[in-house]
Amino acid sequence: MHIDRHNDTLQSQLGSWLKALPNGIPATIEAYLAATYPMDFGGDGMLFRWDNYLSIYFALYARAVKHAYFATHGEGDKPNHAHVTQLDPVALLAFLTGALNQVRLPVVLNIDLDYFFGPTHDDVAERILDDVYFDQVASAIAALDRAGTFRVITIALTATDDLTAGWAPAEALATRLCNALGRNFTLP
Repeated sequence: MHIDRHNDTLQSQLGSWLKALPNGIPATIEAYLAATYPMDFGGDGMLFRWDNYLSIYFALYARAVKHAYFATHGEGDKPNHAHVTQLDPVALLAFLTGALNQVRLPVVLNIDLDYFFGPTHDDVAERILDDVYFDQVASAIAALDRAGTFRVITIALTATDDLTAGWAPAEALATRLCNALGRNFTLP
């Protein structure tokens, strides 16, 4: 389940990225972060980025994902998976409080807090989904977590002015989400 402003499924160089992975995705975080690919115009580029990691995973391991649920604002390439359900904000909340309870497979949840923000004319993001909505989503995620629905939960802060209006708003939402999950949030 992918809750994010962006799809993170860029495919423009998918062939080149896959060629750089003859043995699949690296097993360690160090190797994953160090992976590169030869760029068309020379030099090596970082292989796994915020905008392509899901398209690479789907291209290599689509059979491991029974269904992909995307609550995004549609920014970026469409997901390259055969079984994708797109959820708008209303459908996301309904799904979290209803249908996802019926899923009996382990679910990986990736939530990027930029989902709750939108662009403005001055390149500083504004909240487009308010605190009431955010708290409803956080409570639903917490209930599903307590029920054992999620195998993994990742939270991305994306603390830039144009995506979440900077560190303070991103940290505030991360703190609220972690509190709902019964966890403390602190940055080193």
